[in-house]
Amino acid sequence: MLPQVIFQDIYLTSFISTLIIFFVVSWVFFFYFSGKPEPDIPLYADRDNAFFSFNKRWMFDSANLLREGYYKFYDKPFGVWTSQGEQVSLPPKYVDGLKMLPDHTLTSQLRDFMQVAYTMAPVGPEMLDYVDAVISSDLNRNLAKVFPNIQGEIDAAFPAELPVCQDWTPITAYGTVLRLICRISGRMSVGPSLNRNEEWIDISSEWTRNVFLSAVKLKMLPAFLRPIGSYFIPEIKKCRHQNIRARELLQPIIQKREQEELLPGYEKPNDAIEWLRDVVPDEDRKNYTFFGIGQLAIGALSIHTVSHLTTNVVLNLAAYPEYVSILREEYESVKKEYGEEFMLESMEKLKKMDSFLNETLRCNNLSLVSFQRKALRPVTLYDGTILPAGTLIFAPANAISTDNSIFPDGDTFDGLRFYKLRESSPQAKNKHQLTSINSTQLHFGAGRHACPGRWYASAEIKLIIVSLLSKYDIKLKEGEKRPESIKFQHRNAPDPKAQVLIRERPL
Repeated sequence: MLPQVIFQDIYLTSFISTLIIFFVVSWVFFFYFSGKPEPDIPLYADRDNAFFSFNKRWMFDSANLLREGYYKFYDKPFGVWTSQGEQVSLPPKYVDGLKMLPDHTLTSQLRDFMQVAYTMAPVGPEMLDYVDAVISSDLNRNLAKVFPNIQGEIDAAFPAELPVCQDWTPITAYGTVLRLICRISGRMSVGPSLNRNEEWIDISSEWTRNVFLSAVKLKMLPAFLRPIGSYFIPEIKKCRHQNIRARELLQPIIQKREQEELLPGYEKPNDAIEWLRDVVPDEDRKNYTFFGIGQLAIGALSIHTVSHLTTNVVLNLAAYPEYVSILREEYESVKKEYGEEFMLESMEKLKKMDSFLNETLRCNNLSLVSFQRKALRPVTLYDGTILPAGTLIFAPANAISTDNSIFPDGDTFDGLRFYKLRESSPQAKNKHQLTSINSTQLHFGAGRHACPGRWYASAEIKLIIVSLLSKYDIKLKEGEKRPESIKFQHRNAPDPKAQVLIRERPL
C-alpha cells in the first residue's frame, strides 16, 4: 500500500518515540486502556502482556494473529489488542445485523483513524460529508459520462509514463501504476487543466502517505497528548503545506469558472470540482481551502484503492502468465461485439477479467480487516452479546478470504475462481463480481459505509489492464517469484520496489 520507506520510517519512529514518551505513557497506559467498559468477549492475547503483544503481533504479524484467532473461535467474536487498544473481531454471520445501523449508533472508524482534525486542518471534519456525497452519489451517477474521458486519458498516459521497450525492460510496478492512476483519476477529479500538472501529481500521490504516517504516529499517543505531539510530527507539517498548495493550484481554476459561468452559453465541466461546488452551501462556495483539501481527499480514496489493486493485478499477471492469453482472447471477443472503443456497458462482458481482479483482491487484500466500526451507543448482537459504547470492531477479511470452507483451496490463486462460480448456475450469473458485497466478500466494506467508488475502480482498472495487455508482454525476472506484500498493522501493501519486465508487442 505504501512505499517501503514508510514502513522503515514507522519502525524508527516507533522506537524513538517509545524512548521519548515511555515515562509519560506508562503512567497513563492503564487508564487509557482500562477506562473504557470492555465487552464480555474472549481476548486472544495475554492481558498481562498486552502492551508488548500488540507491539509485536498487531504491528508486524497481524495476518497470522487474526487467522489464529479466527480459527480458534471460528464463528464467535474475539478480542485482540491493537495499537488502538482492544478491538473485537466479528465473524461473517454478525455483519448483516450491524451493517445498516445508523451512524449515531455504529459509525465508521475511517475519519478517526485519519485524524482529520490534524491532517486536514484548517477544514473541519464535518466538511468531509460533502466529499462523501460526491463519491457516493455524483461519481456513480456520472460514471457513464466520464468513462470516455478515462479511456482518453489512459491512451495519453501510457506512452508518457511507460518506456519505449522493444526488448524486455524492467519497470517498478507500484511507482509506474501510481503515476498512471494519479493522471487517470485526476482527469475525473480535477479535470484536464490540472491532472497532468507535475506538482499536482506529486501532491496527490504523497498526501495519502503523509496522512497515513501522521495518523499512525498520533495513534501512538493517548488522545490528550496528541495536540502537543502533533507539533513534533513532520508529516503533519507536510500535510498542511500540501493543503495550502492544493488550494493555491485549484483557486485560479475555480475563480476562472466563476467568471465563465456568468457568460451566456457556458457549459459546466463534468468533474469532481463542479460536483463538490454543487453540494456545498452558498456560504462555502468560496472556501477554496476546502476545495483543495476536498480534492486531495477524493483523490486519496480513488488513487489509494485503484493503485494498490492494479499493482497487485500487474504482479499476478507476471506471476501467472497462463492467464494472459485467456484475458486477451476475452477482450478481443468483446471488441468484436461492441467495437474498438470500450463503453461502460461492455465492461460487464469482461467476466474472466473481473474474476482475475476479484481473485487478486481475495488473495492480495488491500487491508487485512474490513467493516471497521466504532460503537457510539451500546450495541446488542443477535446472540445477546453486548458491545459497550466505545467498542471498536472489524471483520477479519483476510482470514475469511482464505477459509477453505468458504473458498476451497483458499491459499491457491485461481484467476477463474469467480468466473466459474458465476457460470455455475443462472442464479449466480450476477453474483461473485469484483463489486459484489456479501458476508464473505467484505474487502469493499458492507452496509452504509461500503466503498461507493468500487464501480469506478472496477471500470478504470479493467481499462488499464486491457491497454497494458494490448500493448505489452509482461513477466517476472528470470528465477524470481511473485514479490511478497508488506504488512503493517492491518495494512497489506504491494512491495513498492517490486519490478516486472515488459516488452512492446508487435503491431
